[in-house]
This record gives sequence, structure tokens and C-alpha cells, in this order.
Amino acid sequence: MSILSDVKDQLAISADSTDFDSEILPLVNTAFFNLMQLGVGSALSVTAASEWSEYDCKPEVLETVKAYVGLKVKNLFDPPQSGSAMNALTEAIKELEVRLEWNADYDT
Repeated sequence: MSILSDVKDQLAISADSTDFDSEILPLVNTAFFNLMQLGVGSALSVTAASEWSEYDCKPEVLETVKAYVGLKVKNLFDPPQSGSAMNALTEAIKELEVRLEWNADYDT
């Protein structure tokens, strides 16, 4: 599955719909830039055709990376309206960042 299709699935947007691609792709790339800054995986410039297999990271963190990218894009593209839901989403993102960075730093 392509990275964009996977993120759109997490946003409940049909993979066939291209209506929001120009808005979503920069946010996906922002999430990957954040991951690079955290020391997780390689730099990647995501396009509509990019696949997860193009992202060079430790296999054991790939599913966490997928969750992080989806949550980060959701937070920027379609943030929750409720303050408590926004806090929960923000905390989930922060926790994933800490865990991914720790994993990168200590190679575990």
C-alpha cells in the first residue's frame, strides 16, 4: 500500500479520492521530516506513488512510524473539535515521538 493511501485510510478518506492530496502530502512530508530530526529512519520526500518499502528504518519500528505519521497528519489536517480529544491526540503523538527517539538513540 502506498504511504498516501495508508494515511488517507487513517483519515477515513477513500484512496481513490485525490481531492485533498495536495493538502495531505506536505503534511506527510512534515511528519517524515520530524522523524528524521528524531533520528528515526532516512530522509524521504513522499509523493503520491511512494511506498512504505522506500522508507529506510528498522523493521520493528515501521508499524509505529505508520501510526505516528497518521496521527501527526490527522492532528494538522483534521484536528478534533473537542479539547479533551485534542489533548489525547497530542499526548499520543508526544508519546510516540519519545519512544521512537529513545529507540533510535539506544538502538533497541
